[in-house]
Amino acid sequence: MCQLGPLGFGALVGVLLFSATDPEGWVAGTILTDGGATLDQVQLAKAVLGNPSSPNADLPQDSSVTRDHVPSSTSTTTVLEGVCALPLCQLHKTGPQLFILEHTDGAGHRMKSVLEAVAIAWRNKMNFGGLVGQLQPLTDQHINFRVITDAIFGDEASKELYIYNISNKPSWAGIFNDVRQLESSRAKLKDSDFVYCHAVNEWGYDRSIPTTSYFAQWLRDDLRRHLDRRPLLFAPGKVSVVIHLRRADLERDDTRATADSYYYRLAKEIADIIPSDQLDFHVWSSPKNIPAFDYDYWTSKDYDGYRERGMTVHLDEHIDNNDDMLVAWTHMARASILIMSQSSFSMVPAYMNTNCVIFPSNIDAPLENWVNGRDESRASYQQEFKACVARGKKNATLLPSSAGPSEAPGKSNLVDLPEKEKEKRCQLKVCNLHDLSAPRIYILEHTDGAGHRMKSILEAIAVGLRNGLNFGGLVGQLQPLTDQHINFRVIVDAVFGSEGSSNLFYYNISVTPIFAKEFENVRELQAAVAAGTVKPETSLYVKAVNEWGYDGSVKRDLYFPSWLREEFRRHLDALPLVFAPGKVSVVIHLRRSDLQRDDTRATADSYYYRLAEDLQKLLPGETLDFHVWSSPKNIPAYDYDFWSSKDYDGYRQRNMTVHLDKKIDNNKDMLKAWAHMARSFLVANWVIGNLVYANFFLEPRGPDGTNRWHGYGFDFVHNLLHMTGEKVLQPFVDSQRQLVALFNGEIYNWEELDPGGFRSDGDAILSEYKRHGLDFVRHLDGEFAVALFDFQAKQLVLARDPFGTKPLWYAMATTAASAGAFAFSSYASALRRLGFHDEEILRVEPNSALLFQVPGASADDQPPTAPSADATPSVLHQRAVFEFDLRQHKTHTEDWQKALLKAIQKRAASPRFAPGRATPAMCLSDGYDSGAIAVSLGRLGIEPAMYTVQAREDVRVLLARLTEMKRRNMKATWKLTHLSSDQFHSEKKFLRENAEKVFYQLRPGYANVDDKAAAGLSWIYRQASMSGQRMFLSGSGADEIVSDYGSKGVPFEFHSTLMGVFPDDLSSVFPWLNFFQGTQQDYLAKEESTAGAHGVETRYPFLDRGLVQEFLWLSAETKNSLYKAPIHNFLTREHFPFVQGVKRGFSADRNLVGEDDLDSDAAAVAARSALWHLAVAEARNESGTVVLSSCSHRCQEPNAPNRAPVTAVVHRPLEVLMAAASEDYQELLQALPALRRAQLAQQLPPALRAPLSLAAANGAATRHRMVILTSCMEDHYFWTYCGPLFSSIAEVFRESVDAQWVRALVATAGLEDSTLEAVTLVMPWVEFAPFQEHEEKLSSHDDPTEGENYRRLTYQSLKLQQYVWLWQTRILPDKNVAFVICMDSDMLLVKPFMHILELLQQLQVDIAFSYYDGTRRVPWGSTDEVAFTKKGYVRLQGGLLIMRNSIDAIQWFATWKSLTEVTLFHKENEDQLGQRWRDLLEEFKGPSQAALAFLLTQGEVEIMKNATACCSSRRTIELESLRKGGEPFQVAMLGLPSQYLNDAESTEDGLLPSTAHIVHLKGTWWRNVLPEGHLEIQTPTRSYNWNRETYELWQRHHVAFLMMLQKSGFQLPS
Repeated sequence: MCQLGPLGFGALVGVLLFSATDPEGWVAGTILTDGGATLDQVQLAKAVLGNPSSPNADLPQDSSVTRDHVPSSTSTTTVLEGVCALPLCQLHKTGPQLFILEHTDGAGHRMKSVLEAVAIAWRNKMNFGGLVGQLQPLTDQHINFRVITDAIFGDEASKELYIYNISNKPSWAGIFNDVRQLESSRAKLKDSDFVYCHAVNEWGYDRSIPTTSYFAQWLRDDLRRHLDRRPLLFAPGKVSVVIHLRRADLERDDTRATADSYYYRLAKEIADIIPSDQLDFHVWSSPKNIPAFDYDYWTSKDYDGYRERGMTVHLDEHIDNNDDMLVAWTHMARASILIMSQSSFSMVPAYMNTNCVIFPSNIDAPLENWVNGRDESRASYQQEFKACVARGKKNATLLPSSAGPSEAPGKSNLVDLPEKEKEKRCQLKVCNLHDLSAPRIYILEHTDGAGHRMKSILEAIAVGLRNGLNFGGLVGQLQPLTDQHINFRVIVDAVFGSEGSSNLFYYNISVTPIFAKEFENVRELQAAVAAGTVKPETSLYVKAVNEWGYDGSVKRDLYFPSWLREEFRRHLDALPLVFAPGKVSVVIHLRRSDLQRDDTRATADSYYYRLAEDLQKLLPGETLDFHVWSSPKNIPAYDYDFWSSKDYDGYRQRNMTVHLDKKIDNNKDMLKAWAHMARSFLVANWVIGNLVYANFFLEPRGPDGTNRWHGYGFDFVHNLLHMTGEKVLQPFVDSQRQLVALFNGEIYNWEELDPGGFRSDGDAILSEYKRHGLDFVRHLDGEFAVALFDFQAKQLVLARDPFGTKPLWYAMATTAASAGAFAFSSYASALRRLGFHDEEILRVEPNSALLFQVPGASADDQPPTAPSADATPSVLHQRAVFEFDLRQHKTHTEDWQKALLKAIQKRAASPRFAPGRATPAMCLSDGYDSGAIAVSLGRLGIEPAMYTVQAREDVRVLLARLTEMKRRNMKATWKLTHLSSDQFHSEKKFLRENAEKVFYQLRPGYANVDDKAAAGLSWIYRQASMSGQRMFLSGSGADEIVSDYGSKGVPFEFHSTLMGVFPDDLSSVFPWLNFFQGTQQDYLAKEESTAGAHGVETRYPFLDRGLVQEFLWLSAETKNSLYKAPIHNFLTREHFPFVQGVKRGFSADRNLVGEDDLDSDAAAVAARSALWHLAVAEARNESGTVVLSSCSHRCQEPNAPNRAPVTAVVHRPLEVLMAAASEDYQELLQALPALRRAQLAQQLPPALRAPLSLAAANGAATRHRMVILTSCMEDHYFWTYCGPLFSSIAEVFRESVDAQWVRALVATAGLEDSTLEAVTLVMPWVEFAPFQEHEEKLSSHDDPTEGENYRRLTYQSLKLQQYVWLWQTRILPDKNVAFVICMDSDMLLVKPFMHILELLQQLQVDIAFSYYDGTRRVPWGSTDEVAFTKKGYVRLQGGLLIMRNSIDAIQWFATWKSLTEVTLFHKENEDQLGQRWRDLLEEFKGPSQAALAFLLTQGEVEIMKNATACCSSRRTIELESLRKGGEPFQVAMLGLPSQYLNDAESTEDGLLPSTAHIVHLKGTWWRNVLPEGHLEIQTPTRSYNWNRETYELWQRHHVAFLMMLQKSGFQLPS
């Protein structure tokens, strides 16, 4: 597997271990970048897993303002429980904790409030306790604000900042409306107080408050610290100007949409001060409106004026893209000049930007480096503006983060200095990181070892970078030899380039220049810089620059950004490596030579042995490549050695490669050691400046070697996964013919094309081109994406195989600012990150070869630093790679079966596999495709590694397959797992962070990383990769080709166009939707992205062009005879068990351990373990995984019980097997998860179906313990509704309430204690919970209509608060309770509904709600009027929810409660958010229904127009945890037709529908009729004649309830 395009680097993620006393180790550690880590014991695990710990921020502080306490990574300061523990939160040793409310609108407003709260806390000697978080973390742009928070404040910062939420707040010592009120009360607050300020953001608009006094310099730097580590797109060596335009949510005439003319004027005024060729303009904006609106006010064309002025325009047209937002903020915060818009979004980076900020005049309290760009007529404008621009130029980031090399290879490594300056200072670009007029520092060259000498140089450059200084060079010793007799000048030239030593050593100690100032150490230097006493163009001398590293107050990572470390390592990157391909490299450096054996600096071997063991525990031993570098030779001043080669035998015995530079004066040995210690992965340097960022998703695909080559004006980078033949780095180059080629994938017929002559399959590409010209790709049989340049013919070919199994994208810039830019890559994200817009990025279609015209060039032409408009390629034409024959003339499938074996053989049986690459991995399910692959591998004698995630698979069939494989003596290993919820969600998180995101063509808005199957595949690929298997055989493509997701005219999926029926004239439908496109491309993208993230190559035998051709040749009758006829016939002939006629799909989220009560039952777990023991000798391990070896000599037949196991009968059809072994089947069924039992119950013959209901499976529980949760407030309501409800419960569940299977928990307010006591006496299963604090909020309105309106708005919020508290304190602790029925008290039970609870149990539903399914008939209108809102949304019925008694369910309920309150209280707002809630309320006619619709669809309310998508199918949603430190969780929701459990409608005959189990006395008609019985009242939808039986039911229970109390001696109210 490989990557195409001008990007990419290898994936040798490594670790460097060295002693703290070892200067040479420090040098290597300094230039080791993100791919690896220097470790201590605490950081070890994180570093190996690619997540090295970052020390807490402690930036140099202003001389005027400081923090009195900042916890460091080793701080022992105790932080109060329940507050944010981040260093940025705990700003003082003591002080009250300030909390604020998280806003519910945009990310800008939310983050602005956070920054301001921190500043306010610091200024007022307080600490920042955190935010009271909204339960919906998505902003109105659908940005996940928790992700943004983590990016700004560090990994997992959101868990510290959001300890509380609006349903779970601490007790406040003080609540303040604004900052002024808070500050006026500050003196009264105690250090232990938790205080709350609701409107912290309003402080910035009070002119009496000087904003500058809140945002100290150190605080602004600290806030920006994590953004400083992100890559930049700025042009090196130029002054960056960033303009932010607020457009997306504003109409064109909105005054906040600042006119373009304003920005054009400012740009011209800046260009009048700084020459245009020194400026780099960037515009960030978005034309996309917030998702609540389905229209946009702006388009990309509205930015053409900026493009025409040479500005680079960045449009985050995917408004919900977290990364786009962070990229924008990063550049705005670090720009030399930032021009703000009228928005909170630009206020956030403006607070962080300490250069020049130009703001619109609507800001009342600007910071000291801000200037008002509006009122240019004021007298001070010109002076202020010029000062700001000058400050921006002075502070310009001239070599931005991740900017790459100082020059393109082959170009000068020097800056252009005046002649008089060249003799006085270092001319290297790495020495001149600031404006050439900046002060420069010099240091003295040390006289000891090379490590100490080089360490001082690196640190001096870093200190200069941090303090705005250039590095003038070293005052060199007259003796260049180190104490090891190493020529240090040679070492300097190797590290800094051939001109290194001649530039770094201008002076020596006999010719010392006159310095303007001399400093003892770095601290003195930094104090002088901060005080402003260091003047430009002066020379400074620092005696002991190296001592800064031993000052604990100085954090190294702030001095050494990643781009600088890469720059230091750049020349070492050219040296060859001895690391093993495809393994994690671990380098240990041992300091030995000059130390005696008892010297404490000679770190003990046991220390390194332990670290190696820790690493091996984290990663399988075979993936690690250990190297030890050391020297036993003492320095030449001594004629004896303390150490010998034998002292390293312990490392050799542990399979580590030991490298000893026995000749201590060998320069090459030292450089080789440094090169391997510094390079855990190779970074390809490219002039674009953000290669690490662009390459993020590409890198894992090619772990076996990266090669970069410049020629013909192009930059070629290739990442290799070595699978066959010799290891040949790409590109392939023929200098004589001027041909260059790269490819990704495999060419399977390479040995046939030139037997024995090619090194690997890639050699076939140039060979076939020379033979066949542009038709060469038609002669390649394989799975590939190919790029071939012919510079003589000025042509480029980009081609993909017939089905486009390997991705390939290209982009050509269309804007004037980047005219001529052209690139292609395996992933679109790389092109997007290079600055191309979405509309500029195009996919090379499957079965296509694109021919481009490119400029002629020679091999010596280096790629330019910027694209040229003269070099723009153009597309000439497109041709097909392969043409299929559509004749249908074969009436048997034997040829197809032979073609299948051949397709698998060419993919899995190459005689020239690379070492360790011969074992194919595969997924084994119970279906057609994996069965055919498994059988074929057995026939071919190939041993696969099989993996099964037990989701929807029929365990009986899997065991039958195992038995058959053993009977065949088939060699294989099988790993079966029952994924836990943590494993599933961990894989989803991994994909979101590490896999290429590709949106599906057939499911707009849905991407591969959202696909649940991808999470299961990720687990499988992870296991395969960890076991050394890099090849995976996939069944993808079989559904698209052989059945098109249908059978005999019945579609299995909505996208099936043929429905399994192939016409006699195949040309009339060819190619059908999914043949080349549709799910073919969607699911290939899923597999390629998921496998690529794990460094695994996926191969697709069902997409072999020969096999597909054999299928097309089958007659229509043969194709249509059976579902997947050729595969069916093959499996039947081979007697291999499979589930016939069923298309399941891979639902990896089904049956997760811990998400099903039954699965958590010890008896069920034991039953499943016993079932697995029928087939294997090995016990189930603690991880929940069983590993089977089905055919090796160590495998023995297990000891089965005396009775015959089900799997013994393997040749019969499944139906026969089920009927013949009913006893065994019942036992097997009980071992399955509940969901599978429910599904199988529908497929069973009637004799095997359970009698409970069609919803219940064999052995289903007949009863589930439940609590009915309701609320009764006011006497009138209690007697009218609550009493009849209790009576109906007692009647319907008489036996259950007596046995305590059903009980009621009732929240009350405004009721007499005597009434409640009387009810409890006669109904002991009813428990009341008075809420006296709510009595003051009860209605006191005399007017009935006003009273009812008040209750509808006020009581809703009260009830939900009551329910959350009661559930959490009274119900959740009782583990025996299975379900919570939350229902309004104006309901009546009609008949039992335990079977519905069983259905929910079996389907693993957490939340059930009610909706109108379009079948309920009413006398007053059509079914559509009942079922749909005005805009066509499915109508939800409020008042009843059935929920599991679980942590996840109650968190969901609390989230829904909060959204309901938001709907109620924010609908009056005049902003767009308020309008959105008003629209939802208008549609769904109630706050709870509106909130439910929003939560059910997670804001994508358009889903509510499809009943299947929103309601009738089990729908899983993910929410942020409400618990501190909790992981996001998922709940499964399902809609139940309201006519079953929440029927509130009239009927024409007045009788209750037979389907009704619960009726709802909802609406004004019931309020007016009851309890007096005003039956003459009519409304358009209600009358007594239409509701007669329901009224009589109420009347009967009303009377029964009163009589029951009266008989107990209770005096009824009059």
